[in-house]
Amino acid sequence: FQANAVPVFSSGPVDELSPDRYGAVSDEGLTIPLRNGEVFSLPDAVRVSQVLHTGIAIVDYANGDRTSIDLDTGETLTDLYPPSDNERIVGVYQFTPANDDMTDWRILDLRTGDETSTEHLFGTTFDMHDDPIAIAVDLAHPSTMLAQFVEANSGTGQPEPVSIESSTLLIPGSLEDATFTDQNHGYAFGLPQAVALETRDGTTMFAYVTDMPDAVIRVENGSSGETVATFTAGDIDAEGQVHIAGFVDNGTSLVVWSGSTVSLLELDDQATVTRFETNGDTIQHILGTSVILTSSREGASAMWNHLDLESGEWTEFPELDGFQPDRSQPQSPWVTLRAGGGPSLSMVIINDVTGEIVARLDDANLGMSTAVSPAHDFSALAITGNTGEAETTGYMLDATSGESWQIAPPDTNGSVPDGIFYSISPDGALLVATSHDPQGGDIETWVSPVQPEPEWTSIGPRSIDTWLYFPDDNSQDQTEVSGRILDCRVFLAT
Repeated sequence: FQANAVPVFSSGPVDELSPDRYGAVSDEGLTIPLRNGEVFSLPDAVRVSQVLHTGIAIVDYANGDRTSIDLDTGETLTDLYPPSDNERIVGVYQFTPANDDMTDWRILDLRTGDETSTEHLFGTTFDMHDDPIAIAVDLAHPSTMLAQFVEANSGTGQPEPVSIESSTLLIPGSLEDATFTDQNHGYAFGLPQAVALETRDGTTMFAYVTDMPDAVIRVENGSSGETVATFTAGDIDAEGQVHIAGFVDNGTSLVVWSGSTVSLLELDDQATVTRFETNGDTIQHILGTSVILTSSREGASAMWNHLDLESGEWTEFPELDGFQPDRSQPQSPWVTLRAGGGPSLSMVIINDVTGEIVARLDDANLGMSTAVSPAHDFSALAITGNTGEAETTGYMLDATSGESWQIAPPDTNGSVPDGIFYSISPDGALLVATSHDPQGGDIETWVSPVQPEPEWTSIGPRSIDTWLYFPDDNSQDQTEVSGRILDCRVFLAT
């Protein structure tokens, strides 16, 4: 196993593996390796789950209690609020109703134990049952987010702003600095959304869509609470829903789009707005990346294009015609696209700055049912296909090597196990095969390095409950990666 990807098994010790390379949850409690090299045990623990890909995990105990712990040292950070069916854990914060009618919400920082409430922040309780839409707007900085509270059951089928003057909360890294804005956002011009960037000098920048035509785009300094810039619906030629693609140039510019118009907004000088017209209507944006999907008004097949925001030049990518977005991760340079369906499926991984296809799988025989397991940054995909028979098929796409291949399944005494599901570790280094007996028999799991010819090792009748992921300390700074992803380029499909 790779040192930065630790599987946690729902079982006892695994004799085939070194104890510093896996975790286990069993009748004896929880045992996991820590980043400092020590092995950590909690006898009463029954479950562990990592908070995104931070160094924090939430531990559940047999008596119903929960704590957050530091995965570097094993130190207990804070006790969580009691479990609730309505709680939200987003980024490093827990949102929990403070009363039965959900008109006040408590917010807890899982790192420090700091807490606050919406009544304290807004100066009043909500008039009726409300839910938070909490958005961790920058996965590289999961303590930076925007949270909006909406009426839970408006009867309209759409979320409605709460019945107080403000319902939008900005958290620029800590609850101590949390502020609220007087702009309810997202309803006249689309669903709630926000983008944040922590610039190199430590300043947190927020950009979000409001419901005010004279300030449809609002940019704020999260550290000082000052408004940096606002843009009107006319500035960006808004047609219905407005989308924020992201910051570029270290937070000095912002890319937004609406309808068939992409706009580059200079934040140092609000008078500078550069528009680019697409060939169709924009219908989907892959959050946090430079990829934007558009289609013609007639709904024709998607055709992909690349727009250089500096020169205004377009480049067509006919080799991607017909492909649709499958998935992405905001801080990743990779985006996966798929085409087809049913028994034949094609998938590609592209570099979202250059449009280059870095790995491609064409017309794979996957049957009518497929499941895709990605690495954390979508640099690798393990795909399982079910043809309706007991035997399944598996394929790999690997952006690092640029290869794709059909997975050779484990061989047990000359036969292939039925019902295998393939998955991949968060770092993309480890391939997992799990055989499930449809008649309720034993589960068996095998592991192998990700390579065209797997070297399977059986770990017996165990399943992987979760993963603990410790990114490489030498990995590129995520703030810089975020700037590179956009890099003054936009992809569109028309």
